[in-house]
Amino acid sequence: IGRYTFKTGLKKEALIRRDCLKGINSLGLSKISESSSWVHFQTEDGLQVACRRHSDNYPDLGHVFDSDGTKVTLPKSLTEGTVRAEVFTAEGDKEDNALLVKLTKGKLKLHGEGATGFYEETRNVPYKGKDLDFMITPKLLSEVVKHGDCHVSEERLTVTADKFQYATVLGTKEEK
Repeated sequence: IGRYTFKTGLKKEALIRRDCLKGINSLGLSKISESSSWVHFQTEDGLQVACRRHSDNYPDLGHVFDSDGTKVTLPKSLTEGTVRAEVFTAEGDKEDNALLVKLTKGKLKLHGEGATGFYEETRNVPYKGKDLDFMITPKLLSEVVKHGDCHVSEERLTVTADKFQYATVLGTKEEK
């Protein structure tokens, strides 16, 4: 779950699918308007894009973003290891493109494995919680690293930055 907070000029909150919004910010928007079912965006060049406004009542997910886990600061240089490990994890099915992260007191081990080999590295991190193993996609781990601090528990990983909140359920990979 991702939540972004930013000023839009809309009269009330809007529930809009991420897939519709993800490319809009790079277009250089100059105008925004709304109707009961749509949010309309316009660029300086006159290009108009409309995104469906969903009328569903979105559940309060505040509790999902609560930082009840142990704080860990992931080093920005971990992105480089993520890229190296993905060379192997990207070989298989898209659903198998995941890295294994093992957190122990003071250490983070990153492991990526594929049909032709594996990559593994260990980093020192200021982690004091209980030992945890979880799977995460390389793309998502790179995003988490950008924000530095996160909280991990047996159930989830959460990131809270200035105008960004993210939470994901953690799991391990079952052998096939």
